[in-house]
Amino acid sequence: MTEPATVARMKVESKMSARADQHHDTKEPRGFDAPRSYLFVWAREPLAAAVALWSWADGPPDLCLTSPSPEAQDTAAFAAAGHFVTIFDEPLLARRAPGESWDNFKDRFAEGLRIVATYDTRAALIVCDEVPDGWSTPFVLDGESILERASLLESEVPLP
Repeated sequence: MTEPATVARMKVESKMSARADQHHDTKEPRGFDAPRSYLFVWAREPLAAAVALWSWADGPPDLCLTSPSPEAQDTAAFAAAGHFVTIFDEPLLARRAPGESWDNFKDRFAEGLRIVATYDTRAALIVCDEVPDGWSTPFVLDGESILERASLLESEVPLP
């Protein structure tokens, strides 16, 4: 075998299938800095969460992050009914613990927002048991505004 033949073979890419009726749908890889959208809903209002998700222009979600409560998980499952969505618990989005100050809760929630922003997602449903300062839900944030909201929360917390 000659050298040119070997090089030519290495460049050949096959997308053949053993079955003639099998088609391969190839999608272009999504850029990491593609536009992102986050829909925040309240765990205690599953119907409002479902309505918000179904009317969300950026939906359906490709990821769902919930507070680590059965109520939040149930709301996520109800709201995303009919869609295949990966669901993760995010402990930093948990409701305020007994004895936890509002400042500690806001600081923890801000860190949770920063973690949510690190996931490679196009559209994420975020189901929270509680949100700081009575933010009204549902609401939508983009990739920049989620980080701005985290910075705002952190700036409201007094330094130790």
